[in-house]
Amino acid sequence: MTVEFNRVHLVIAASLVLLCGNLPARATTTQTAQKCGAKPEEPAQRMFADTDGLNHWREYKELKAVPEGNPDGSGFARLWAGSNGQEFVLVQWGNQDWAWYAEYCFDKSGQLTRLRYELRTAWGWGRRLEGPFLGGRLVPETSEFFSTESEQPIERPGSDPSELSSYLEPRIYRTKSQLPFSRLL
Repeated sequence: MTVEFNRVHLVIAASLVLLCGNLPARATTTQTAQKCGAKPEEPAQRMFADTDGLNHWREYKELKAVPEGNPDGSGFARLWAGSNGQEFVLVQWGNQDWAWYAEYCFDKSGQLTRLRYELRTAWGWGRRLEGPFLGGRLVPETSEFFSTESEQPIERPGSDPSELSSYLEPRIYRTKSQLPFSRLL
């Protein structure tokens, strides 16, 4: 079930696959971005990609320089400066059947303060979570399964493909130094 990815928004620039179809070409301003003081509708200050899916992250100066990604799995990340020394990081990962993206807001000391997560599948459903990171855990203000066609909430799908079970919850990087491309920062 391969559906073509939107070139900029989900995962890797060139020819990855997006099962989600209707994500915007640019990042949108969510509560997490707003509370971080970031403007993801503007070009990112920094851009990173793991085009082979083997955790070989590299920094790129422009989107057109990012090589074609691996359809079995590739990652893409962008970073924006926020207000009061905060940083907003959008990390995206996907393959031919599913994709996820997470927005992380880090305070000026590099601690996670807020998170938004979205998983979208080729099976027509997705999962969303968003809220502050308090006391060492995500405190969701939003937590729902949804139809990727209508964007409306749905009941939890009855059977999750086994490869998706670990992606129903976000990858939490408690500090900016835990990001998979942190050595490049």
